[in-house]
Amino acid sequence: MRRRLVIAAAGLGAVLVSGTLLLATSGEAPQAAQGVRETPSQGDPLTPEEIARAGEIATAKNHLKSGQTELLYVERDDDKDAEQARRAEAYIYDYSTDTLIVRTVDLGSSKVIEETKGRGVQPPPSKREELRAAELLLADPKLGAGVRQSFRKAAGRELASPPTWRCAG
Repeated sequence: MRRRLVIAAAGLGAVLVSGTLLLATSGEAPQAAQGVRETPSQGDPLTPEEIARAGEIATAKNHLKSGQTELLYVERDDDKDAEQARRAEAYIYDYSTDTLIVRTVDLGSSKVIEETKGRGVQPPPSKREELRAAELLLADPKLGAGVRQSFRKAAGRELASPPTWRCAG
């Protein structure tokens, strides 16, 4: 039970810090973000469209065995030369075999070009797990009151329910 509370506290802490930062901003995107290029350069972060496409390619039915799998997140593959096409790494967790699967997707060819698997690896929490952790933490008689008080102090309003947003990334 203690392990669950620690995991729940860590997940909610990250969510609350992100929310506080979001509340503190004016809502306008930085000037650099407003001038987004149509074709990203090799070292640019993945666009939302590239992230979605890489996730779809990595989780296509012909790439996944039946089981309880979940796409955790997608990030840019930093292990590349300037000559290579843009690549993304999709992190997938298979709960049925307790295995973290990392698939490297070539965005130019729309193919999975590499796959690695690791057992006993602690993956980051999924959106669903973050929400459940927040629910557990807020339901705790001692810890929930402290979280609500911290949120009220940071946000200037009451926390009515677990946050449903998360850090971009």
